Amino acid sequence: MNKIKVFISALFITLLLTGCGKTPEEILSEAGDNMAALDNYHMLMDMDVEMSYEGSTFSMGATINSDVDEKNGNAHMEMSTSAFGTTVNAEGYTTIQNGKTITYTLQEDEWYKEESEVKEDEFDFNIFKDATNIEELEDQENTYKISLTEEQLKALLNNIDSEQTDTEGATIDVNNVGIEVTVIDGYVTKMVLDMPMTAESEGITFDSNCTLTIEFSKFNEVGDVTIPADVTENAIDLKIYEIATYAESYISEIGWDVIFAEEDMTYTNTALEYNGPAPSKVEVSIVDGEVTDGTIEIEGYRVTIVDGSVSDVNVIE
Repeated sequence: MNKIKVFISALFITLLLTGCGKTPEEILSEAGDNMAALDNYHMLMDMDVEMSYEGSTFSMGATINSDVDEKNGNAHMEMSTSAFGTTVNAEGYTTIQNGKTITYTLQEDEWYKEESEVKEDEFDFNIFKDATNIEELEDQENTYKISLTEEQLKALLNNIDSEQTDTEGATIDVNNVGIEVTVIDGYVTKMVLDMPMTAESEGITFDSNCTLTIEFSKFNEVGDVTIPADVTENAIDLKIYEIATYAESYISEIGWDVIFAEEDMTYTNTALEYNGPAPSKVEVSIVDGEVTDGTIEIEGYRVTIVDGSVSDVNVIE
C-alpha cells in the first residue's frame, strides 16, 4: 500500500510539473506570455524558396542569426543569402533611439547607417494567443498546427520582414499557409511557415513555395547586446551615400550632354535620363565642356559640387 501511495504521489507531482491537462490553447497562450517577458534570446531564421517555370526549377535561400536584446532595444545579426550559386554574407546591428530605429549594416568592409520609423516589436509573441483552430500533431512531439487570419498573417510577416526575408512583389496564398509551432518547457522553440505563392519578374509569373523556419533559444542567456563604438562613430549615412551616388551619376550624364558645347554656361536641365530619381533642381557651371561647380537637389537633399565632384550633401531646410 505504501508503494502505491508513493507512486501516486510521484505521478501527481510529475503531472503538475509537465502541465498535463492543459489545453493546446492554454499551452500556446502561456508560451506567448513567457516569450514576451524575456529580456533577451537568440533567433535563427531560415528561408528556403523554390520557384518553377515551364518545367524548370531553381531555389534561393537566406539565413539570419540574431541575438535579440529586448531589454535595451538592441540586436546583432549575421546574415547570409544564396541564389544561383552565389552566396553573400552580411552583418548588422539595430537599435532604437529617440523614436527611430537605427540600422547599421556592413557592406564591402564599410559600415552604413540608416534611420527609419519604429516598427512593431520584432516578433509579436501575442500572435500565439490569438491563434485559432489549434491542433496538436500526433507525429511531432510538443508541436501544434495553428491557423491565423489574413490580417494576423500579414502582421506576422511584416514584423519579421527584412531585406533577407522580403516578400514584396510576391502574392501569398494566405488560405493555404501552414503554420506549426513547437513549445518546450513553456517556451516557443520553433515555428515553421509553409507559404505557397506566386511571384512576377519582368512579365514572367513564377509559381513558388517559401518555407520559413524560425527557431528560438538561449532564453535570457544572450545578455546585453552592445554596438561597438567604431561602428556608431564611423558609419556612413546610407541616405547621404545614395544621394551622393545619384549626383555623381547625374554629373556624368551632364558631361555627355555638353561634351560638344562651345560656350561656357550655367546648366539647369533636370530631365536627363539616368539610373536614379529625377533632380528637383540643377544649377551647375559648365566650363570648357565640363561640369565645374554648382548644386544639384535630389529628394530633399542639396548636393554641393566642387571641381566637378560631390563635395557635400545636406538636407534642405
